[in-house]
Amino acid sequence: MKNAILLLSALTVAMPVFAAQEQAHQSYLYLGTGHVGFDTPDFGTDRDSEWSTPHLTVGWGYHVNQYLAFEGVLRYSQSELKNSSANLDLDLHYYQAGMSVVMTSDNLGDTPLSLFGRVTALGTQAEMYVPEVQKVTDDSGALFNLGAGIQWDMNKDIWLRAEYIYNVAEMGFDDFYDRYDGLQVSLGKRF
Repeated sequence: MKNAILLLSALTVAMPVFAAQEQAHQSYLYLGTGHVGFDTPDFGTDRDSEWSTPHLTVGWGYHVNQYLAFEGVLRYSQSELKNSSANLDLDLHYYQAGMSVVMTSDNLGDTPLSLFGRVTALGTQAEMYVPEVQKVTDDSGALFNLGAGIQWDMNKDIWLRAEYIYNVAEMGFDDFYDRYDGLQVSLGKRF
């Protein structure tokens, strides 16, 4: 009986520690959009505004602690181009899947704002089409990017991020111009 009372006492004292650990190790899911566009001068110029083509991101992450998280990322980007020399419209589609390491600062003063940075490696499949006619070519490889931005904790479960993403290296691409950068806004939910 004495051992049972000691065990219950120890668990009661440890509950706040377990709760704190659980809160520090939160999983989350987010959706992002914006303009992270590929620079494609060899193929043509944008048919419409750079902001008219989609860029969609789905991500999920896990906080190791309040400063470090790992994320899985799925991203789709499209560019609609006009090739004046060949008098052709071209569509470029980029499908990406990868992993990120995200570092986050403490809150900035008494605000719910913090700064973050990321390093991401993405396997990428790129495809070029003449719209509604045929697939012209495709290529695949790996792209590596850096991101930095600001995060607003709207409440304990919901956050909003604004970030700048910049491609720093590539591996395996031959046919596609693979530099990109741009802005992304993401809305996330912690679990």
